[in-house]
Amino acid sequence: DTDTTPHWSSSFDLDNIISVAATDNTDELAWFSSYGPVSVDLAAPGDYVFATYKRWAGSIDDYAWLSGTSMATPHVAAAAGLLLGLQPGWTYQQVRDRIYATVRTLPALAGLVATDGMLNLQAALDGVPDDGGGGGGPGPGTPPPTPGGFAAGAQADGTVLLSWNDVAGETGYQFEREKEHHKRGWISTQSLQAGADVTSLVDAPGEGRFRYRIRSYNDAGYSSWGVWEEVSVDGGGGGDKPCRGKKCP
Repeated sequence: DTDTTPHWSSSFDLDNIISVAATDNTDELAWFSSYGPVSVDLAAPGDYVFATYKRWAGSIDDYAWLSGTSMATPHVAAAAGLLLGLQPGWTYQQVRDRIYATVRTLPALAGLVATDGMLNLQAALDGVPDDGGGGGGPGPGTPPPTPGGFAAGAQADGTVLLSWNDVAGETGYQFEREKEHHKRGWISTQSLQAGADVTSLVDAPGEGRFRYRIRSYNDAGYSSWGVWEEVSVDGGGGGDKPCRGKKCP
């Protein structure tokens, strides 16, 4: 338990560290893995992973079945790399929080890691637009302008009303929502969408303080992001899942 017996450097309380536990082929915590609902963030496969292996100096490179958190961690690092490939402009906080927000929760990990789950690569990548050129680049034409008049207002029922001025030439709008964390600033980035010729959207983020920003897009690409708009929500909106440890706001 690295909450009580820290492991360095994975136990440093820094927001640019993702501490990874190892699971076995039954989605249980591997017998050798560290754990801790505060100090360990999520899990990934790490037991009997077929990987490249150099048996001794000067030997021919080989493959071997290997186990350890050292085998689990590269899965998460690769997920971060794929997300940055899709969104080169994302901060490390956005990449990290996307990974946290999309874990596959497992009863066997409840109370053992902060997110109660293991890496879910498909869920992490689903819905993330490709701004990195992987889709062959933007089509002909000009991206639409950044929408003006953007506002975020808390409603009596616990929802948030987003409103903006329509722009010409768009095929849709994209929004980002982040939640304020008492230690780590703005976390848990979520992406929202709206279609063309729409000027409002209702979101139900749950309780807390949030910020939103907007951009428009068409086949030629995306506009630049607008400025963040902050709003406090008192309740009734979405029932955030309770969390524990260092991921709690």
